[in-house]
Amino acid sequence: MPTARTPIINLAELELRAGPVWASEGEDLDANLLYFTPETPIAAHVNHEVDVGGVVLQGAADLTIDDQHLRVAPGSIFYIPKGARRSLTPLDPFVYVYVSCHKRRRGLWPEENSHPAPRP
Repeated sequence: MPTARTPIINLAELELRAGPVWASEGEDLDANLLYFTPETPIAAHVNHEVDVGGVVLQGAADLTIDDQHLRVAPGSIFYIPKGARRSLTPLDPFVYVYVSCHKRRRGLWPEENSHPAPRP
């Protein structure tokens, strides 16, 4: 996965594949560009480490935060507080891409009952 320390990236030049396709990791902030298809949903899980915010760039999905079911689409901005149970189900046969920014934390792809892991 390409990473960058530059404030500008060209989305047209990125290779889209399921999962993170671009990331910038600083001392205090992570920014990620994530790509999902209907075949790559995010199962329900809880992130106990950080609040997460995002902006949907392309595609539509059902986002569940605790017991609240939301439909997100291009232009949607969302906020997920830490400790909330969340899941995401892409609806489009095309792509679902969103950018998330959050306080620095361990890597992506949480497990069903994941707990914070110590940082090296």
